[in-house]
Parts: sequence; structure tokens; C-alpha cells
Amino acid sequence: VFGSSLYQQLQLHSPSNVDLIAPIFRAVASLAEGNLVAIDVRGCSTLASLTVADVASQNPALRQIYASCIADAWSPEKVLGVLEKCADLEEMEVDLSSLLYDKTLPKLMQLPTVLIKSIRSARIQERAGNVQNVDEVSAAQYLIRQLSHCQHGNGVERVDLSQCGFGDTGTKVISGSVGKRDEGAISSVTHLDLSFNALHVGGAAALAESLDCRSSCLSSLVIKCNSISTTGAQTMANTLWHNSVLRELSVSCNNIGDEGCIAFAEALRFNSTLLVLDLKGNDITSIGAEAL
Repeated sequence: VFGSSLYQQLQLHSPSNVDLIAPIFRAVASLAEGNLVAIDVRGCSTLASLTVADVASQNPALRQIYASCIADAWSPEKVLGVLEKCADLEEMEVDLSSLLYDKTLPKLMQLPTVLIKSIRSARIQERAGNVQNVDEVSAAQYLIRQLSHCQHGNGVERVDLSQCGFGDTGTKVISGSVGKRDEGAISSVTHLDLSFNALHVGGAAALAESLDCRSSCLSSLVIKCNSISTTGAQTMANTLWHNSVLRELSVSCNNIGDEGCIAFAEALRFNSTLLVLDLKGNDITSIGAEAL
């Protein structure tokens, strides 16, 4: 039905027949005869990561792999195997509870776009061989160290850290080093996603301080589905009076009221560089809407 030269993308969404999905996935993928460039199986919770890794290794031309919400966690070995086979890979999204291993993260960070999931439950394997649980700050600090290793090449431009549970404390570490041109900072990152990270006013203040400095080079910041509230929104809005780099800001679903919306509206009178402001899912009435 497909033919080896007729398709290069394989996409499956939430299959209903759990018994057939794995063999069908393998069979359809084999028809591509190594020509697949994209695999999207997000939401296929019954599909084993081993199956996806096998298909990926048989298609070295892959550029994109989206395989979050897979039944078993991706091991560092599976990720490294895919990265070694697929030299042209540009984007990879996986749920990896053991992401913070010394050998895995540096190689994953070599991709132009890296999407990291589930760092909160991660474990760091120390060089001495000890494995210990890490808190939000330790995970953030380790991530910064690995990102810094990529500065010598093209560097990572897009970093998705959604659903990592960094909270305000981890976010302060990240905002102090990511997307800034300061010495020792990670200047290659221009797109940062910290959605679903339990951010409150403190996290918003840390991000606002980072955006307010002249060394900021972030053009896109997404912090949807947190709890920065109206106070956090007002703090971030104040940065738009001075920031001339940011092009996209998403603060949807953050318990922001009319006063926060009004603060953004006032800042936009003087800011001509922001192109996208996402405020959906907040507690905004006609008063805030009229201000915009």
C-alpha cells in the first residue's frame, strides 16, 4: 500500500488495539527500507521504547524522533544507540527518567534541537560509580554544565525542559546561565520552554531578571501551565519595557488576572519587537481584553 519510495514519515496517535500496534509499527516501518526521516509516536503508551529504538537504528536518515509517553523508560544505552546510528538527527523527544548520565546527555546536547523530559526523577551516575538521587538545583546545575560543553560547536538553540519539575529554585539556576551572552553563560540557546515546572512568583522574577539584562539573547520563552499569577505577570511585563530581543512569550494557563494583562498592554505600547504574546487560559475578563 505504501511503497518504499512513497513515504518518509511515520505517524501514529493513541492506537486503540494494543495487541497489534507493535507488529504493525515494525511492518510499516520496514516498508520504508531505511528511508524514514521522521517518526512521531507520541501518546502510543503501549509501544515499547525498544521497538522504536530498533526501527530508528534501521533508518539512519532519520532527522526527527518524537517518542514521548512510551511504555518503558528510554535507557541511556538505547538513546546512545540511536544517536550513533542516526548521524543526521536534529530533534529527539523522549521520556527519559535516567537522562542525567555522563555519557548520554552530552551527546544528546549535540542536536540542534533537544527536548528533555522528566528530569525530576532522574539519577546522576557519578564517575566513582555511585548513583544518587538529585534535587532540582543539582539537576539544573548538571544540565548547565553539559550545555556548556556544546558551546565549542554550533551549540544547542532550542531547549525544551517542560515537565521537569525544576520549580522556582531550579529555574533560578537555569535563568542565570541559559540564553545570555555573559562570560560562562550558554549564549547559543535562543528558545527555552519551561512549561509545567511548578513556577511561581519567584521563578517568574528570576526569568524577568534574566530577560531584563542587556546580555539576554532569548527570542522565545514558553512558561505555560505554571502558577506565576498576576504578580509574576506584572514582573515579567516590566522587562518588556527594556527587552528588544524577545519575539515570543507564552504565559498561558498561569492564573493571571486583569492587572497582569493590563501590565502587558502598557509595556507593549513601547515594545515593538515582541510578535507573539500568548495569554490564553488565564483569568482575564473584558477589562484586561480592552486594555490589550
